[in-house]
Amino acid sequence: MFRPCIFALLNCVAAGKVDARRKYLCGYLIEDWREQAEEGKSAPYEPLWTELPNLFRDFREMREEGVRFLAGTDAGVAFMYTGFSLHDELQQLVEHVGFSPMDALRIGTGGVAGFYGEQSTFGALEVNQLAESVLLDADPLADIRNTKRVEGVLTQGRWLSRKDLDGILLRVERSARTGCEGSGLAQPHYS
Repeated sequence: MFRPCIFALLNCVAAGKVDARRKYLCGYLIEDWREQAEEGKSAPYEPLWTELPNLFRDFREMREEGVRFLAGTDAGVAFMYTGFSLHDELQQLVEHVGFSPMDALRIGTGGVAGFYGEQSTFGALEVNQLAESVLLDADPLADIRNTKRVEGVLTQGRWLSRKDLDGILLRVERSARTGCEGSGLAQPHYS
């Protein structure tokens, strides 16, 4: 099983741009990322860009040899926007590694269940399985980027419309601007 989290990083370091999704991050996380970037100055990203063709070639060879891939974003890792970066990763799997959109979707759903040995519990829309469903307004098989076109989510038996989701994002953004205190998003305190 191979987990290529490098893909999400690629979109975030391109041209030194500040990602628009940063507005959802609490200050402590931005500061942590700033520290990670400062620590990485001795190992700049330029070599990564020159090695990308080789990296993608290696990933394609791994795919061709049947290595199983796992999709998902790591919370707290620099330049990984929990939830959002998964869409970026699926896109990179299709565009640079040669997976079909259907294969990329399988990697991000049933592939996760398979990794944890929980295929009978989640990873499919079947009776007696835990499931969260996403309704898209465009076909991801036609263009994997359509996974970002979320119209609604069914989670824990509750339907969240696009309007509900936008409201949640607005609350997260407001909370991030105020330091995330009292939101459940605040920096953990260890004693």
